[in-house]
Amino acid sequence: MRRFTPDELAEIRRSYRNCYDPKAQVEILADLHACSKQDIQQALGLPVTNLRRPAGKALKPQPDVVMRLRQPWTEEQDDRLLALYAQGLTNGEIGDQMGRTAKAINDRLCVLRKQGVIQPRPRYAGVTQGAAVELDNLCDALRELILVLRMLAEKGGGA
Repeated sequence: MRRFTPDELAEIRRSYRNCYDPKAQVEILADLHACSKQDIQQALGLPVTNLRRPAGKALKPQPDVVMRLRQPWTEEQDDRLLALYAQGLTNGEIGDQMGRTAKAINDRLCVLRKQGVIQPRPRYAGVTQGAAVELDNLCDALRELILVLRMLAEKGGGA
């Protein structure tokens, strides 16, 4: 089994906690950390045979952050959210600090945008339009490369 650093473990857990498809996320994490899916499952404390979490079951939050599932937003929380948003943090990073999911952060930001409290953040803040196109192209190329690598791994593994 691969040994992960504490920072890697924290990132793996955060990424898995905020994902939409647990099975696909385990595969993605295994690709990113150049290890097996079983290594990722063991790092997450999942049974090796079961990649899906039961509906409504989430990983336990980090001890220093209390998850606030389905709790109404207070004015103080909105102020903190706006301050973190202004710092340029991602929704996942804001969620980690506030004890909410990235989706909850996104949903609240959408509400605040509709109320006119904030403006949408540009896709690539501080980047020219030409550089943004290049970044989009690079992301597309990386996605294609990952697909090719997966296909090669499947061919190599089946032989």
